[in-house]
Amino acid sequence: CADWVLSKGFLSRTNVRKFFMIFSLMLPACCLVLCGYAANWKDAVGLMILSMGISGFSHAGFSANYLEISCTLSGMLMGIGNTFATLPGMVSPVLTGMIVDSHGCSEGHVFACQMAYRTVFWIAFGVYTFGSLFYGIVATSERVLP
Repeated sequence: CADWVLSKGFLSRTNVRKFFMIFSLMLPACCLVLCGYAANWKDAVGLMILSMGISGFSHAGFSANYLEISCTLSGMLMGIGNTFATLPGMVSPVLTGMIVDSHGCSEGHVFACQMAYRTVFWIAFGVYTFGSLFYGIVATSERVLP
């Protein structure tokens, strides 16, 4: 899809990367927030699947971008980038557990669990939004390093 947009000349390479990153972060973020307000578990699961599926478009943004900004250092840059991208995945289970516990979530307190996960999904929305803004402001496809 990104290659088609580039081949038609609709957007510059940098703007294609930014579009796909922002699209692949903000749409899933909205789906996650909606999960917290879903009427039933089937809707929540559907929104979660949609969220994870759409996030796949991020590869049209960041993956190619490492090669574009530096051919010779792209492997090292990807390793550094993936290290920072992994940090939320390490912190989120602990944070989610703390939020769920603080809300008194248990099998008998469904509303408390729903409120806890709404909080979790709003925090995820904030992380996705920060990533979108950061990438949208800082990213380029122009060669930066040798």
